[in-house]
Amino acid sequence: MLEGVVQIVCPHCDRDNRIPREHLRQAPSCVACRRALFDGKPAQLDDERRFTRHVRHNDIPVLCLFHAEWSADSNAVRSALEQAAAQLEPCVRLATVDGAALPDVADRLKVVRYPTLILLYRERELARSTGAMTLAQFLAWARPLVAAVAA
Repeated sequence: MLEGVVQIVCPHCDRDNRIPREHLRQAPSCVACRRALFDGKPAQLDDERRFTRHVRHNDIPVLCLFHAEWSADSNAVRSALEQAAAQLEPCVRLATVDGAALPDVADRLKVVRYPTLILLYRERELARSTGAMTLAQFLAWARPLVAAVAA
């Protein structure tokens, strides 16, 4: 990473974008598709290639929710994640991963129960939480972890 420059993967077209760190809070747009790099909602990482690209290429941590469509707890945590996106971005990329659709990724990360939240930074797992959470519980768990990475 260049001093003062961060690399952010576009949640829409998956293009790498290099942005001065001080411009992150100014609603930067993608150099390729011109859409917002942070739009207040989690990115849906729906295939292994996209998941790997975001986890490997972002200079900010990626907070992934591994969920299952049939799980009521997953739906509650997904709702909390969507509500928290505007509060946590651009310090973190929020993402959702359907564990049933990407079993290889779930197996590689040893996800055995849904919902599971995993904070990844440069492909390394920093934290994990399993089970239902309210928005307040989610923010209380995520904020200090994201702040620690940013520091």
